[in-house]
Amino acid sequence: MLLNALALNLERMSTWLDFFMLENCGINVNSVHWVRMDAEALHQKDIAAKKNHAPAMALSYTIYEKGAYLGWCLSRFWGVANWSSTLNQRLEEDPVDRAEIENLVGRYNHWEIEHSNWNYRDGVDLAEVRLVNSRYCRENGWRTQDGLEQWDRAAAWSALLVQASIGYRFVRCEELADPVALCSESTPLILDSLGCVSEAQWQAIKVFLSRGGMVWLRLPFGTHDEKGYKRKRPLSDAWLRTRCRNRLLMDTDGPFLSTLMEQGRFRPVLKQVGGNRHWVARIRIHGGRPVLHLLNTGLVAVPHSDLKDGAGVAVLKDIDALPGENYVSFQIDTSRVPLGSLCLRSPELEQQRSVEVRPGRDPHAVVRIDMTGVKMYGVVQAET
Repeated sequence: MLLNALALNLERMSTWLDFFMLENCGINVNSVHWVRMDAEALHQKDIAAKKNHAPAMALSYTIYEKGAYLGWCLSRFWGVANWSSTLNQRLEEDPVDRAEIENLVGRYNHWEIEHSNWNYRDGVDLAEVRLVNSRYCRENGWRTQDGLEQWDRAAAWSALLVQASIGYRFVRCEELADPVALCSESTPLILDSLGCVSEAQWQAIKVFLSRGGMVWLRLPFGTHDEKGYKRKRPLSDAWLRTRCRNRLLMDTDGPFLSTLMEQGRFRPVLKQVGGNRHWVARIRIHGGRPVLHLLNTGLVAVPHSDLKDGAGVAVLKDIDALPGENYVSFQIDTSRVPLGSLCLRSPELEQQRSVEVRPGRDPHAVVRIDMTGVKMYGVVQAET
């Protein structure tokens, strides 16, 4: 309970922290459902970045190799360091086939150094939207009429963006109140169920809109101030009485994001156009060169027949994957992400594999990646 309470106040504690630990994974079968962890990981990564780029590390407790590999894959996908640790003497009885952590994750670390040695601290995530999460809503106990926290809405957006392979980053309370920071990027701001809004944030958002910025808005908005006091009238009341082309109102139900893409009002750099839908991608730029990390969302846990963790959940013994096509194709806007000769690498392959890049409708190219033999993770990078 103490650790959970501290985690909820990580933003307040950040001034006194030297490094940041992200979501842990690897020990039990629930770890394969990794999409739900992406929001917390990127949120904490942003906290670390705003504190003079303090180190951010993904913690992966594990007993068996596939759990260690999953933690390693997630750290690569998230663009953070990886800290692997075994759980010897943490179960009622240690398994007879337990191994030391260097034997579980060592070969993946060596593979990384030899074949895909991208320093995570030098990489820049390609963020095409900015997702707002409000500490004010959490601290004041604000919830929507259906009982959801604002974080629930942000986490739902995170999962949607991951599944669509759309890069995103979080915007937190301090940045939302800074008009210079908001206007330094042209990517849309997602304001979903932002009940507690300060006057400084409100003014910064209006400056952002006045300079051509785009806002995707779902009500309620500004029903309370940053201290949790209810306003006589929500900020949205006055806002909605004015016409604003750059403010798109989200329907509570309905495929808002897919509709925007179909109408051409939002054009992501990368869009899947064929192949196995379980594969998702994240683009990270290293020294001007794009690196495409691929991670499977269709992982299936193979539980240990006897071992369970402290909560009674089966320990992760192995990982399989749902069936699907043995390739994935993406359309990439080369005016924003130039491409050269590319190859696929993975610890699951004996050698690199060339990636087919063919011209599409200008200025796009279609990238077809043969994923035969790759179950969990791959990286597309410049061919060597």
